[in-house]
Amino acid sequence: MVAEIMRRAGLDRALELLDALAVETRLKILLRLAGGERCVCELIPGIGEQSNVSRHLARLKELGVVTCRVDGPRRMYRIVNPVVPVILKTLNLVSDEPLTETYDFEL
Repeated sequence: MVAEIMRRAGLDRALELLDALAVETRLKILLRLAGGERCVCELIPGIGEQSNVSRHLARLKELGVVTCRVDGPRRMYRIVNPVVPVILKTLNLVSDEPLTETYDFEL
């Protein structure tokens, strides 16, 4: 019984993560963060308005996908879930080369 509950919890967690990745704005954010830690101001170009990017970052943080640290007036975000970079690489969305701010996000 306990094993079944734990398997179900793991499945639910996987579904939450995949659901988060299925949102285009969140996927774009994660592609940018795959290149390393970034502040919100570095994520906005090519992705969207600050309020929209911040809202999606909050959801990714809530899911344990990213974390945030305060650096003076800036909030710096980075991926903390080790599964996310593996998924992005498996889908051939990133390579070992860091992404630049001018990355073309056409999927």
